[in-house]
Amino acid sequence: MSIEGIIQRIQKDAAAEAERIRQEFASQVAELDRAFQTQTDAALQKAEQEAAAERENAKRRAVEHEKLVQSQRLLAKKLDIINSLFISVREKIENLPDDEYRSLFADVLAKLGEPEGTIIVAADAEILDNRFLELATDRIKSQSGKEPNISLRSTTGNWRGFYLDRGKMRYNATLDALMASVREKTEEMIIERLFGKST
Repeated sequence: MSIEGIIQRIQKDAAAEAERIRQEFASQVAELDRAFQTQTDAALQKAEQEAAAERENAKRRAVEHEKLVQSQRLLAKKLDIINSLFISVREKIENLPDDEYRSLFADVLAKLGEPEGTIIVAADAEILDNRFLELATDRIKSQSGKEPNISLRSTTGNWRGFYLDRGKMRYNATLDALMASVREKTEEMIIERLFGKST
Protein backbone atom coordinates (compact mmCIF):
# COMPACT_ATOMS: atom_id res chain seq x y z
CA MET A 1 0.00 0.00 0.00
CA SER A 2 1.28 3.34 -0.93
CA ILE A 3 1.89 6.13 1.54
CA GLU A 4 -0.97 7.98 -0.01
CA GLY A 5 -3.26 5.02 0.58
CA ILE A 6 -2.06 4.74 4.20
CA ILE A 7 -2.76 8.43 4.77
CA GLN A 8 -6.23 8.10 3.27
CA ARG A 9 -6.87 5.03 5.41
CA ILE A 10 -5.74 6.86 8.56
CA GLN A 11 -7.90 9.86 7.62
CA LYS A 12 -10.87 7.61 7.00
CA ASP A 13 -10.37 5.76 10.30
CA ALA A 14 -9.85 9.08 12.12
CA ALA A 15 -13.02 10.48 10.61
CA ALA A 16 -14.97 7.36 11.61
CA GLU A 17 -13.55 7.51 15.16
CA ALA A 18 -14.33 11.23 15.36
CA GLU A 19 -17.93 10.56 14.30
CA ARG A 20 -18.24 7.73 16.84
CA ILE A 21 -16.85 9.95 19.60
CA ARG A 22 -19.09 12.83 18.52
CA GLN A 23 -22.17 10.60 18.63
CA GLU A 24 -21.17 9.13 22.00
CA PHE A 25 -20.56 12.54 23.54
CA ALA A 26 -23.57 14.02 21.80
CA SER A 27 -25.69 11.47 23.63
CA GLN A 28 -23.98 12.32 26.93
CA VAL A 29 -24.30 16.06 26.24
CA ALA A 30 -28.00 15.63 25.46
CA GLU A 31 -28.43 13.64 28.69
CA LEU A 32 -26.57 16.33 30.64
CA ASP A 33 -28.66 18.99 28.93
CA ARG A 34 -31.89 17.19 29.90
CA ALA A 35 -30.68 16.76 33.50
CA PHE A 36 -29.65 20.43 33.64
CA GLN A 37 -33.05 21.51 32.27
CA THR A 38 -34.87 19.29 34.81
CA GLN A 39 -32.81 20.71 37.70
CA THR A 40 -33.30 24.25 36.38
CA ASP A 41 -37.07 23.74 36.13
CA ALA A 42 -37.19 22.27 39.67
CA ALA A 43 -35.07 25.13 41.04
CA LEU A 44 -37.28 27.71 39.34
CA GLN A 45 -40.43 26.03 40.62
CA LYS A 46 -38.98 25.91 44.15
CA ALA A 47 -37.91 29.55 43.93
CA GLU A 48 -41.41 30.54 42.78
CA GLN A 49 -42.98 28.57 45.64
CA GLU A 50 -40.60 30.14 48.16
CA ALA A 51 -41.27 33.60 46.73
CA ALA A 52 -45.03 33.01 46.96
CA ALA A 53 -44.66 31.75 50.53
CA GLU A 54 -42.48 34.74 51.43
CA ARG A 55 -45.04 37.11 49.90
CA GLU A 56 -47.76 35.40 51.93
CA ASN A 57 -45.62 35.58 55.09
CA ALA A 58 -44.83 39.24 54.42
CA LYS A 59 -48.53 39.95 53.94
CA ARG A 60 -49.40 38.06 57.13
CA ARG A 61 -46.69 39.93 59.06
CA ALA A 62 -47.95 43.25 57.71
CA VAL A 63 -51.52 42.40 58.75
CA GLU A 64 -50.38 41.24 62.20
CA HIS A 65 -48.30 44.41 62.60
CA GLU A 66 -51.26 46.58 61.66
CA LYS A 67 -53.50 44.68 64.09
CA LEU A 68 -50.93 45.25 66.84
CA VAL A 69 -50.68 48.96 66.02
CA GLN A 70 -54.48 49.30 66.05
CA SER A 71 -54.70 47.30 69.29
CA GLN A 72 -52.13 49.59 70.91
CA ARG A 73 -54.03 52.67 69.71
CA LEU A 74 -57.27 51.24 71.08
CA LEU A 75 -55.63 50.44 74.41
CA ALA A 76 -54.18 53.96 74.61
CA LYS A 77 -57.65 55.40 73.88
CA LYS A 78 -59.21 53.21 76.56
CA LEU A 79 -56.57 54.32 79.06
CA ASP A 80 -57.26 57.95 78.13
CA ILE A 81 -60.96 57.39 78.80
CA ILE A 82 -60.28 55.67 82.14
CA ASN A 83 -57.81 58.40 83.18
CA SER A 84 -60.32 61.08 82.21
CA LEU A 85 -62.99 59.34 84.26
CA PHE A 86 -60.83 59.25 87.40
CA ILE A 87 -59.67 62.84 86.85
CA SER A 88 -63.35 63.82 86.65
CA VAL A 89 -64.14 61.94 89.88
CA ARG A 90 -61.24 63.65 91.62
CA GLU A 91 -62.36 67.07 90.40
CA LYS A 92 -65.87 66.40 91.70
CA ILE A 93 -64.46 65.50 95.12
CA GLU A 94 -62.22 68.57 95.14
CA ASN A 95 -65.18 70.79 94.24
CA LEU A 96 -67.62 69.38 96.80
CA PRO A 97 -69.18 71.96 99.09
CA ASP A 98 -67.14 72.28 102.30
CA ASP A 99 -69.71 70.43 104.45
CA GLU A 100 -69.82 67.47 102.04
CA TYR A 101 -66.03 67.44 101.80
CA ARG A 102 -65.73 67.37 105.61
CA SER A 103 -68.33 64.61 105.79
CA LEU A 104 -66.50 62.50 103.19
CA PHE A 105 -63.18 62.67 105.06
CA ALA A 106 -64.92 62.18 108.43
CA ASP A 107 -66.27 58.91 107.01
CA VAL A 108 -62.78 57.99 105.82
CA LEU A 109 -61.35 58.64 109.30
CA ALA A 110 -64.13 56.68 111.00
CA LYS A 111 -63.54 53.71 108.65
CA LEU A 112 -59.90 53.58 109.70
CA GLY A 113 -61.17 52.33 113.06
CA GLU A 114 -58.51 54.18 115.04
CA PRO A 115 -59.81 55.95 118.16
CA GLU A 116 -56.69 58.00 118.79
CA GLY A 117 -53.90 59.85 117.05
CA THR A 118 -53.13 63.17 115.40
CA ILE A 119 -54.80 64.25 112.19
CA ILE A 120 -52.34 66.18 110.02
CA VAL A 121 -53.76 68.43 107.30
CA ALA A 122 -52.10 70.79 104.82
CA ALA A 123 -53.89 72.34 101.82
CA ASP A 124 -57.28 71.51 103.36
CA ALA A 125 -56.57 73.18 106.72
CA GLU A 126 -59.42 75.66 106.23
CA ILE A 127 -61.93 72.90 105.46
CA LEU A 128 -60.66 70.00 107.56
CA ASP A 129 -60.74 72.17 110.64
CA ASN A 130 -62.25 71.86 114.13
CA ARG A 131 -65.72 71.30 112.64
CA PHE A 132 -64.23 68.32 110.77
CA LEU A 133 -62.62 67.07 114.00
CA GLU A 134 -65.95 67.26 115.85
CA LEU A 135 -67.79 65.51 113.02
CA ALA A 136 -65.16 62.75 112.80
CA THR A 137 -65.11 62.34 116.60
CA ASP A 138 -68.90 61.94 116.66
CA ARG A 139 -68.80 59.29 113.92
CA ILE A 140 -66.00 57.33 115.60
CA LYS A 141 -67.86 57.47 118.93
CA SER A 142 -71.12 56.27 117.35
CA GLN A 143 -69.29 53.33 115.72
CA SER A 144 -67.14 52.23 118.65
CA GLY A 145 -69.15 53.51 121.62
CA LYS A 146 -65.94 54.97 123.04
CA GLU A 147 -64.71 58.55 123.30
CA PRO A 148 -61.91 59.03 120.75
CA ASN A 149 -58.72 60.87 121.62
CA ILE A 150 -57.86 62.59 118.34
CA SER A 151 -56.15 65.93 117.86
CA LEU A 152 -55.73 68.10 114.77
CA ARG A 153 -52.56 69.73 113.46
CA SER A 154 -51.88 71.61 110.24
CA THR A 155 -48.62 71.72 108.32
CA THR A 156 -47.31 73.15 105.08
CA GLY A 157 -47.84 71.21 101.88
CA ASN A 158 -50.05 71.09 98.82
CA TRP A 159 -51.60 67.66 99.39
CA ARG A 160 -55.29 67.37 100.13
CA GLY A 161 -56.95 65.07 102.65
CA PHE A 162 -55.09 64.07 105.79
CA TYR A 163 -52.64 61.74 107.49
CA LEU A 164 -53.48 60.07 110.80
CA ASP A 165 -50.31 59.90 112.85
CA ARG A 166 -50.18 57.25 115.60
CA GLY A 167 -46.52 57.51 116.51
CA LYS A 168 -44.83 54.61 114.77
CA MET A 169 -47.77 54.18 112.40
CA ARG A 170 -49.12 56.73 109.92
CA TYR A 171 -52.26 56.25 107.84
CA ASN A 172 -52.32 57.95 104.46
CA ALA A 173 -55.80 59.36 103.84
CA THR A 174 -54.71 62.00 101.35
CA LEU A 175 -56.84 62.54 98.28
CA ASP A 176 -54.06 61.01 96.16
CA ALA A 177 -54.07 57.85 98.28
CA LEU A 178 -57.87 57.64 98.26
CA MET A 179 -58.00 57.99 94.47
CA ALA A 180 -55.31 55.33 94.06
CA SER A 181 -57.29 52.98 96.32
CA VAL A 182 -60.57 53.69 94.53
CA ARG A 183 -58.91 53.11 91.16
CA GLU A 184 -57.33 49.85 92.28
CA LYS A 185 -60.66 48.54 93.58
CA THR A 186 -62.90 49.72 90.74
CA GLU A 187 -60.84 49.99 87.55
CA GLU A 188 -61.39 46.41 86.39
CA MET A 189 -65.15 46.66 86.93
CA ILE A 190 -65.30 50.03 85.14
CA ILE A 191 -63.29 48.70 82.18
CA GLU A 192 -65.64 45.71 81.92
CA ARG A 193 -68.72 47.93 82.00
CA LEU A 194 -67.32 50.41 79.48
CA PHE A 195 -65.60 48.04 77.04
CA GLY A 196 -66.73 44.51 77.86
CA LYS A 197 -64.48 41.68 79.03
CA SER A 198 -62.11 41.65 76.03
CA THR A 199 -59.66 44.46 76.98
